[in-house]
Amino acid sequence: MSTIGSSEQYSVSRLEFYALNSYGVPGPRLISQLRPARGPQPKITSGPYPIAGSAAYNDPLATVLPNEGPASAVTIDLGRVVYTRSDGSNNPGVLLMTSGNDEYRLEYSTDGISWVLWKEVPQLCGCSEIESHSVFAPNVAGRYFRIYHPSGTPGDGHYSVARLFFTYVLTPNSTQLIGVQDVRTFGPEALGTNGEFAPAGTTWNDSRYATVIAGAGKQYGLVIDLGKAAGR
Repeated sequence: MSTIGSSEQYSVSRLEFYALNSYGVPGPRLISQLRPARGPQPKITSGPYPIAGSAAYNDPLATVLPNEGPASAVTIDLGRVVYTRSDGSNNPGVLLMTSGNDEYRLEYSTDGISWVLWKEVPQLCGCSEIESHSVFAPNVAGRYFRIYHPSGTPGDGHYSVARLFFTYVLTPNSTQLIGVQDVRTFGPEALGTNGEFAPAGTTWNDSRYATVIAGAGKQYGLVIDLGKAAGR
């Protein structure tokens, strides 16, 4: 994507692929709907991070969650099982940047399939800006960690996460890792194939319909998995 002659505001709501017919041209059979889609990799562990007080649901440095519940979670993979550390008073286990007037839930997993509640994160304020806060979470063993807005909890319907940073963790051989960052991140799932497309005139960054692309270039690309190479 080029920024020449553009507003430098990018989002994708609809991307469809059709199977080729016997003549080698696209036919009527839609093969992309509800296929797995991945948006730009969230920058919650690598930065750059927005400054506290930035707008929560249109800052390009924040990852907007399209909805509530675990399906809209942002997940990080530390690459191996580690042991989180927090002393409950002076040393927080995690530093977060989230929208201030929404409640969030942190969960952990050793396999990325079965999830366990780690910490409920309450609202910080009545404001809709991004706020930075420390979280004193229990010491647990996990490889995958995710954050999302749980259904039925306080919030304004606009959810975003800009940072999830471990102050330090321990590996199984008791090696201390300080400031864990630049690790693999996932989600939330991109909206280009879900069949709920933006009506004409919808705001370009409406997170109910569109996946916001944070910048120009392939590193910000949206990826769709069609499951197989054959398109006929």
